[in-house]
Amino acid sequence: MRNEPMSVIHTVPPRLLHRVLIWVAAAAIAMGVSYARAADEALPTCTAEAQRIGAELVRQDLPRFNEQAGRYLADTLNALYAYGTLPNRYVPERDANWADGTNRPAMMQKRSVGGDLWRQSGLLQADIDDGLSKRGPLRLIFDQAGKPQYVTTVLPNAPQIPTVRCVGR
Repeated sequence: MRNEPMSVIHTVPPRLLHRVLIWVAAAAIAMGVSYARAADEALPTCTAEAQRIGAELVRQDLPRFNEQAGRYLADTLNALYAYGTLPNRYVPERDANWADGTNRPAMMQKRSVGGDLWRQSGLLQADIDDGLSKRGPLRLIFDQAGKPQYVTTVLPNAPQIPTVRCVGR
């Protein structure tokens, strides 16, 4: 019986292997971030989305919003998509102390009503208004996780204008 020496398998020192794995992980993360940025760059801005919604309201002969309300809508869409929450200017209806059809109370200047249930649907609503005049009929409807769904009015069976994901202002 002849004994032959076993072939020696080259091994990598643990420190070198650790460094290589760290570099591979860093490269994978950098590529992922790069792809995520590219995907975000392909999305419209929230200002463009608010303008698209405004044009669709005009096309469907629905109530419109003014320029200030459009800026507020863009900010609201951005906050919902980025953080899943309404901006600080929104107050729940129970805290607004504002009767339907009346002028905006002083405490509600530059503030809007939002965060309440929409018609027992499990979805939430936020007013689309300029924060200065009477409460308007337009509502942004979003889910419990903060994802915008559509824009509609308070009228029964009103059309729904779906929202499109957007980034930034």
